[in-house]
Amino acid sequence: MSTEAQETFIQSLKNVEVELNDIGFLHTSTIKKGYATYIHYKMADNSMQILFMYGPSDWNVELSVTKNGRKYEFKDILQIPPILQWIMDNKFQRQTSNNIKNEVTWFIDLLRFIIKTQALT
Repeated sequence: MSTEAQETFIQSLKNVEVELNDIGFLHTSTIKKGYATYIHYKMADNSMQILFMYGPSDWNVELSVTKNGRKYEFKDILQIPPILQWIMDNKFQRQTSNNIKNEVTWFIDLLRFIIKTQALT
């Protein structure tokens, strides 16, 4: 993968940063390590932090959420019944153009659901 994909990832998050701000997240850092890119956000009251990742080995956007000191990787989030149901009802549809942007948008929708339902304790 090229640095072009990394820049697309960074730009995709910049494009939704207003939405992230609207649901309470503030950008804290962007870190590039080789082909991997990590973008951190946290809520103003520090009650929740999120980390978007992109890079090797699967070249997909990934998300981890830390709430009340507990870190939830995507596999952990799938264990929470209302979140799993939302994911099943709103499956990510891979498209041929700009999957990075589409993945970021899908994760923003998931975050909105998580915050609205307070599914993470």
